[in-house]
Amino acid sequence: MGKFFEAPNGQTGDEAALVKLEDIDSWQFAWSRLIAKAWEDDKLAKKLTKDPKTVAKELAKLGYKLPGNLVVKVEQAEGEWVKDYEIDGKKANGYTEMLDELAGTVIMKLPPKPKHAKDSAYALADYTATCKDYPFRL
Repeated sequence: MGKFFEAPNGQTGDEAALVKLEDIDSWQFAWSRLIAKAWEDDKLAKKLTKDPKTVAKELAKLGYKLPGNLVVKVEQAEGEWVKDYEIDGKKANGYTEMLDELAGTVIMKLPPKPKHAKDSAYALADYTATCKDYPFRL
């Protein structure tokens, strides 16, 4: 999960950008490893698609802990990877024909508005500082 630094005025909540890059790398490695495990174990693959808690537990076994409020739901993509795929005689990614199928869904959360309209700029600044990389808070 991302680390926070304390701003000079003592306010916490702004995420350190370099730490976030490390988090993204950690996520990519753990997710790729989990895909490999699911390809080797059909029972695990089915569990991953049925229970988000299993996803979190398996990622933790691979050294990646999801942030406490993040839920990852897994769906099985339909289609087939094509070895030596070509487009106009040039080699291409074997998943090229499945790009739409492999795309994930991101559900954005609209934060609650402040009680007083005069506080909107402050609330938006806090939201931006806290969630500057939302929904990619990994």
